[in-house]
Amino acid sequence: MPGDDTRFPWPWVVAAVVVGLALSAPAPLAGVLTGGSLDPMDLMSDAVEVTGIAWHAGAVASLNLFVWAAGAGVFLVAAIGLRRRDGSLAAMLLALGLLSLVLTLDDRFLLHEVVLPHYLGVPELVTYGLYAVAAVAVLVAFRDVFRRLPETGILLFAIAALAVSVGLDLTGWDSLTRRVAEETFKMVGAVAWAAFPAAVVVRHLEDAPATAGAGVPSTRVGLGQSGREHDTDPR
Repeated sequence: MPGDDTRFPWPWVVAAVVVGLALSAPAPLAGVLTGGSLDPMDLMSDAVEVTGIAWHAGAVASLNLFVWAAGAGVFLVAAIGLRRRDGSLAAMLLALGLLSLVLTLDDRFLLHEVVLPHYLGVPELVTYGLYAVAAVAVLVAFRDVFRRLPETGILLFAIAALAVSVGLDLTGWDSLTRRVAEETFKMVGAVAWAAFPAAVVVRHLEDAPATAGAGVPSTRVGLGQSGREHDTDPR
């Protein structure tokens, strides 16, 4: 019935089950395809359990991964939530959300550092170049959207911090100072990157019209001679 918001959200539950199964399936599938030489639990368990390394190894790197994943999620949810209110804004958020997913996978599986150069022969500099081209393409394609967003400065700051991190990585300067600085700029950039869609969503929520009650729009039409609002709420 119209206005009924008590229906069970089956589409979301079905989507959660499908995505959850799709993300879990590669582990047992790999075990079957390798004839058992690859233990599925080596893929499904935490690296600390599998390798026996110290529990705190890679702790900050894991936090950085959480930030990238959270940012990707906010971008994509914002794109879905704002698609009917502002189509061009939603398209931009979707584009950056997909780029965020790629960057999250890169950060987790060391794509530009290990997988691509060592197994596929793709130099690290080429991967960085592709990421830069993708970011610039989004900035150019949605330049009109960025011009009207007060939050654009957050994204530009994020890109600048990430650029510094990449620059430090490419120097080849092997020192603790350089590595700490690189990872610090990377973390700051990732947090700012995730803050950009969060700020956009918060502003739209604050600007959204208030509702009276559970899903029933307010129909107050102003002040009468008595100084009180006339409430035409059918309830």
